[in-house]
Amino acid sequence: WKDYRILAVDGSRLKLPYSENIMRVFGEYKVGPKADSQVCMASCSLLYDVLNHTAIDAQIGPWSKSDKDYLYEDHIKKIGKGDLILADRGYPSYELMLRLEGKGAAYCIRMKEGWWKGVKEFVESGKDEQIVEFEIPQDIKQKLGIKPSRRVIKCRMIRIELEAGIEILCTSLTDMKKYTLDQFAAMYKKRWEIEEGFKLLKSRAEIEAFSG
Repeated sequence: WKDYRILAVDGSRLKLPYSENIMRVFGEYKVGPKADSQVCMASCSLLYDVLNHTAIDAQIGPWSKSDKDYLYEDHIKKIGKGDLILADRGYPSYELMLRLEGKGAAYCIRMKEGWWKGVKEFVESGKDEQIVEFEIPQDIKQKLGIKPSRRVIKCRMIRIELEAGIEILCTSLTDMKKYTLDQFAAMYKKRWEIEEGFKLLKSRAEIEAFSG
């Protein structure tokens, strides 16, 4: 798409066979009305090429490991110049934007409407798109080695009307002539292919149906 390889990132949970050894590695998860039953559970994450239906990177680990941790620690090694990362509402952060920028990758991330002040202001403005600047917190600058003189992240906010409401996207593709507003709805919708990837693993391949 526009010379970009489109990669989506998302995580899920996997139920594992019950044993003390497995529980020590992956952790236990409490279930039931009183949360008094134990199951062995793992977390997993995919970096997925949505146009070629191919997993670029797949990880499994303790159920408590977060989706962002998989992205920062594992998937980021497979991301580079020419990649466009699609992510859902659980991923937005200044750190993520800067990390992807440092790898030479572009991004298009769905935002929670009332989460960041800049996003809320954009929603209230009623505009369909706008170039915005987010001030970089000092702790993020220090963590990532960002020059003290740099103050902001420049990106583009986009509003997409859906039947169930609105979808707010934040993207590093700020060239409005090259990447026109009407192209983003169909492009971001391709993120759904990673959900189909998980469906393939869980429902068709029955990855959780362990046998001995």
